[in-house]
Amino acid sequence: MIKLPDRLIRATKSGRLVPFVGAGISKKAMHGLFPSWSELMYEMVDLAQKEGGITSGEQRELIRLLKDGKLTVVADVVKRVLQEETFDRYLDRRFNYSDLSKANLDTQVLLLKISSRLIVTTNYDHLLEDAFARHFRRSPMVATFREAYSVQNATQDYNADTYPLIFKVHGDVRVKDSLILSDRDYRSLLYDHQTYGSVITSIFMNSTMLFVGFSLSDREIMSHLERVRHRLNYVSQSHFALVPKGSVTNTELRFFKEAFGVESIEFDAANGYDEIDRILGKLVRERGKAT
Repeated sequence: MIKLPDRLIRATKSGRLVPFVGAGISKKAMHGLFPSWSELMYEMVDLAQKEGGITSGEQRELIRLLKDGKLTVVADVVKRVLQEETFDRYLDRRFNYSDLSKANLDTQVLLLKISSRLIVTTNYDHLLEDAFARHFRRSPMVATFREAYSVQNATQDYNADTYPLIFKVHGDVRVKDSLILSDRDYRSLLYDHQTYGSVITSIFMNSTMLFVGFSLSDREIMSHLERVRHRLNYVSQSHFALVPKGSVTNTELRFFKEAFGVESIEFDAANGYDEIDRILGKLVRERGKAT
């Protein structure tokens, strides 16, 4: 078992720990659904070509852009050329589901039990909501960036014995026009939803984040972390990320810590992601000791 940092344990016991959930956790729950952002864009480029929105030559150009990491640029092109009905149908096929019988929601439940006030996710799907309903026997409170103002109370009360609010910062697949995917979407999030920017910055400044299943490559999220780190003069070290061993270099680990204030906790992913559940289970027990 990995020895967890003392600061992470203290944050858990004090109620200041906020899980930040990425696509890796959804992929773990239901195999075959929930692509990563990169996988999503490759599939949508193929779809655009099959639907006649782009030529084979343009498809090759877009694939080169994807290989260069320009995912939001490609998303702009794909969203523009695909028919809205085709776009929506594809998203439903990849992110919606009706049968939960084969879903393993153990990790989602553990994440929900770590925090009594807030859980943040960039995922479009509703696995967290279903895990919440299954575990707590009630409907969850959910907010997207459009309702960021409603998140503020959850970020201010560290001691209340409440249920966590699910903050879906990049939208919900059930509300297609809420999804943040393309370069244009990110610009809109930056310039048209400044309340959201203030709220997410406040969360990062006043909480200890635990990134799980998140690659630390999302430009919008990382820009907020970078801004907070700069404001605090690069002296704070308050956030943590669970990272599979060997997935990033030591240089990258040092960079995450220095530039964004995120300390990486490496785990062995040889047996799938079972070790994540063991780590989260330990944090749940530590939180239980404090209540």
